[in-house]
Amino acid sequence: MTAVTVVTVRRTTPANTVTTVTTDTHLNTMHFTPEEMLSFMSSHGTINLSRVRNDMIKAEIDKFIESTHTSPITQGPDGRWRTSVYEGKKRRLIAKKSLDDLKLEVYCFYTGISKEDVFQEHTIETLYPRWKEYKTLHTNAETSIIRIESVWKNHYLNDDIIKIPISSLDRLTMDTWAHKLIQDGNLSKKQYYNLTMIARQVLDYAVMLGLIPVNPFSQVKIDGKRMFRKEAKKPSETQVFSRNEQAGMEDLAWKDFVEKKHPKNQLVGLAMLFQFQTGIRIGEVCALKHEDIRGDNIVVRRMLRAATREVIDDTKGTFGEREVILTDKALEIIAAADARKKELGIKNEYLFSLTEEPLSYDALKKLYPSFCQKLGIISKSSHKSRKTYASALVDGNINLNTIREFLGHMDERTTLNNYCYDRNTDTERKEKVQKALAS
Repeated sequence: MTAVTVVTVRRTTPANTVTTVTTDTHLNTMHFTPEEMLSFMSSHGTINLSRVRNDMIKAEIDKFIESTHTSPITQGPDGRWRTSVYEGKKRRLIAKKSLDDLKLEVYCFYTGISKEDVFQEHTIETLYPRWKEYKTLHTNAETSIIRIESVWKNHYLNDDIIKIPISSLDRLTMDTWAHKLIQDGNLSKKQYYNLTMIARQVLDYAVMLGLIPVNPFSQVKIDGKRMFRKEAKKPSETQVFSRNEQAGMEDLAWKDFVEKKHPKNQLVGLAMLFQFQTGIRIGEVCALKHEDIRGDNIVVRRMLRAATREVIDDTKGTFGEREVILTDKALEIIAAADARKKELGIKNEYLFSLTEEPLSYDALKKLYPSFCQKLGIISKSSHKSRKTYASALVDGNINLNTIREFLGHMDERTTLNNYCYDRNTDTERKEKVQKALAS
C-alpha cells in the first residue's frame, strides 16, 4: 500500500483559510545527484572540497610509494623521517620532519613533477604563462607569439573554460566547448584551429608535466563538412599585383634608388625589386648576404626579426635552407647594389644595406603602401609581392612543386590555395576567355 502524507497549512490572512496538501511520499521524493549533494555540502560549509582533494592526492601518493619505492622509510630518534633514492648508482638520502613531506619528496623524485604542481589545482589560465614561455623556445616566428597573445586576450580571458581545473576537463566538456565556439562564431576551419590551438597545446603541455594522463581535447572530433563555414578565396585584385601594377611599382622603386630618396636606406628600392624577382619574404631579403649567392641561385637561410631587429640563422616555418633561381633581372639588381656601395666606398656583408646592420625591415615594409598610394591602386603589403611571384610562375607553367620549394612551403596545398591568383585585369581576362573559346 502506498504511504501518503497529509500536510495541513493554516493561513491567517487575508482570511482564516485551511489548505490541505496531499503528498505521495514514494512518487514525489526529491532526487539529487551525487554532484549536487557534494556542491550543496561544499557551499554550506559541511565539507571542504580542497581538503578532500588534498586527502585524495595523499592517498594516491601513498599508493604510488607502496608500488614503486623499495627502500625502507624510518623515523630516527630526532623525530625526522628518512629514506633513500638512487640517481643512477649514486645513493641519495632524503630526510624530512613529517612523513607526508618525505613521501611527497619521493613522489616528486620518481615522477619529475614539481611539489607546487602536485597540490595546485591547475587550470588553463594558471598554465598559460608557463606554456607560452615553453612555446617561445620552440619557434622562431615572433609573429606567432604576438598572434597567440592576441587570441588569449580577445577570446580566452572571458571564457569560463580557462578557470575549470584541468583534472575536470573531460572529452564531453571539451567537445561541447569546441562545437559551441564553431556555432557561435560561425567559424571557418582555419579560424577554429587558430582559436583552439592554445587550449589544445596547453593541455598537451599539462600531459608533458604529468599533471593529467591524457589530453581530453585530442579526443574531440569535428565534422568539418557539416560544421565549418566555407571560406571563399579572396579576390585576386586584393592579393596580387597585376602586370601593370607591378610595372608601376618597379618604376617607382628604380626611381627611388636612382634619386637616393632614402639616404640611410638607399638600396631599399632594390630590395623591393628583388622580392618581385625571387618571392623572398621581407625578413629574409633584409638579412641576405653576399655569401648567400651561389652561382645563379640565392640561398635563403636566415631572417631578420622585425620587433627585436635580431638576425637568426633560420627561416619561417620548418622548411629550412632553400635555394631560389636568380633571374637576369635579379642579377642586375645585385650588380646595381654593389655599384652603389663601390661609389660610396662601402664594404659590408649585407646585400641591400649600406651599414654593418641588415636593411631596415620598416623601411621596406612602408615602401609598399606608399607606392600603392602614389599609383592609386589597392594598398598591398610586401607579402603580396611574394604571391605575385608565385602567380607569375604559375602563368609561366612552372611545376607546382618547384614553386613550393622556391617559396619554402612544406605542403603544395599551401602554395596552391594561398599563393596562386589570376594576375589578369578584367579586360585581359575577357579577351583570353574569348580567344580560348573561339571556334
